[in-house]
Amino acid sequence: MKYALIREKQVAFPVATMCRTLGVSTSGFYAWLKSTESARTKQDAALAVRIRAAHQKSPRTYGSPRIHAELCATGVRVGRKRVARITRVSGLVVRTKNRWRRTTDSNHDDPIAPNIVQRDFRTEAADRIWVTGVTCIWTAQEWSVPRCDARPVRAPRGGLGHECQQRSRAGSRLFVGP
Repeated sequence: MKYALIREKQVAFPVATMCRTLGVSTSGFYAWLKSTESARTKQDAALAVRIRAAHQKSPRTYGSPRIHAELCATGVRVGRKRVARITRVSGLVVRTKNRWRRTTDSNHDDPIAPNIVQRDFRTEAADRIWVTGVTCIWTAQEWSVPRCDARPVRAPRGGLGHECQQRSRAGSRLFVGP
C-alpha cells in the first residue's frame, strides 16, 4: 500500500523523502518495483474468475459457502475462508429476497368507523373535523405507539386541512373522525 502510493507520487516528490516519511526503506521500494506477481496472487486471480462465474451462474444468490461447495464439486481444492476472502475482495454480494409481511389485519369483527369526510378536508368552521396521525413502531415484542397527534382542521384558507391533504397524498396514514 505504501509502495503503491510512492510509485503514484514519485513524479511530484523525491522517492527518498517519501520513503523516509512513510517509514519504509528506499531499497525495499525499488525491490518491490522489480518484483513480479507472486504465485499465490496469480492463483487468487484465476480463482476469482471461477468464483465470479459461479456467482453469476446462480442468479447472484450464491454466497461463499455455496460457491465453495460448487468449486469442491468440480474438483477444485480450495479452502472455505479463501473463497470467502476472494468473494469479499471481489465485491460480490448476495442478492436477498425481500420478505413479504402482512401489515394490515382486515379480517376481523371489530367495529369500523364510517368515513364521513371522504377525504374532503375543507370545512366551513373550525373544530368540525379532527385529524389524527398515529406513528407505530415495531419493538422486539409488539407494536408500540409512541406518538399520536390529534388536531382540529382549520377553516377555510387551507391551513392544517391543506397540510393534511398533502400528507395523505404522500402516503402517510391519517385517521379522520367527526
